[in-house]
Amino acid sequence: MTRKQKILNGISDFIKEKESGFQDIRLENLNEITAGWEAELFSFVLYYKHNGEEIVKKLVIRMYPSISEIHKLDTEYLIYKLLADLHYSVPKVYYKAKDLNYVGKPFLIMDWLTGGTLDEKLRSQPQESMLLFCQLFVELHDLDWKPYSEKLLSNGISILSIDSLLKRYENRIKQNNLTELQPINAWLKKRRKEVNNLDLSITHCDFHPYNILLNDEGDTFVIDWPSVKITDYRFDLASTLVLNRIYSGKNLRDTLFRLYQQIAQKEIEDIDFFEVIAIFRRMIGVMQVLLPGDNRIGLSDDIVDIIIDTIFHVENMNNYLEELTGIRIEKIDDLVNEAKNSIK
Repeated sequence: MTRKQKILNGISDFIKEKESGFQDIRLENLNEITAGWEAELFSFVLYYKHNGEEIVKKLVIRMYPSISEIHKLDTEYLIYKLLADLHYSVPKVYYKAKDLNYVGKPFLIMDWLTGGTLDEKLRSQPQESMLLFCQLFVELHDLDWKPYSEKLLSNGISILSIDSLLKRYENRIKQNNLTELQPINAWLKKRRKEVNNLDLSITHCDFHPYNILLNDEGDTFVIDWPSVKITDYRFDLASTLVLNRIYSGKNLRDTLFRLYQQIAQKEIEDIDFFEVIAIFRRMIGVMQVLLPGDNRIGLSDDIVDIIIDTIFHVENMNNYLEELTGIRIEKIDDLVNEAKNSIK
């Protein structure tokens, strides 16, 4: 029996156990959508009868790497349900399973959206798509999460002040002996005194057009929430601005920032401070991946290959750090040169 058939059989067994009112259940057309850093995704079609009516649903199973990733499954399940309650645009999630007996991994099952990604629409309708992107981003940061604070805390979703966030990254460089990044930490500590605290928001922490899916009618839905936090929204915004700056250039970064402020109807202060935090976070991750040793424990070779194949973005990140702070991390330059030499 092939792995695909085992997955289909496992999903079928799970749904039969969960839905005693469904008759003539069958699953077809299991196809792998992607195998990413966080999870495997397979689409499939579910057919069944309920109260005499024949029903067809296009669904996705999101399979987490191992039992150690249970907390990410719990986080995503909770946040999808919470955001749906707040009328934010996320796919409907139907099931959560931690039992490995079904498909060998923990999983969620949710709606399969077949209208492509916002990134695809961005290429054909750039202005409309960027406006839509920023509207979704502003709407997320404006949601009132406070009535759910106890539920969020009890389920392990972090509620972090600016100082808590900085302390988290400082601890990571100490734990992983990344002393080369200490100049960034020192710059942030010095600049922190000038930055005002704002109310905290729900933050996605990986908000980009590939994580926004469309249905066949063109409606948008935000996916991929394992890194969600409650923190200063400027950190989330800065992470997206840095991502666009290092992959696509200054013009796109500046356009997104302008549109966000326009939609939010406010001028955002100290965004450079938060962009440096975003660079700090990404550099910690890059060094953990590219430096040999215990830092790589738990990381697949695929992740190393992804970083090396797009090494230009690491170089651009160092350039942007220097532009913002006057600091350049020589060890990052060394790792970039080693990566370039390895792919010649």
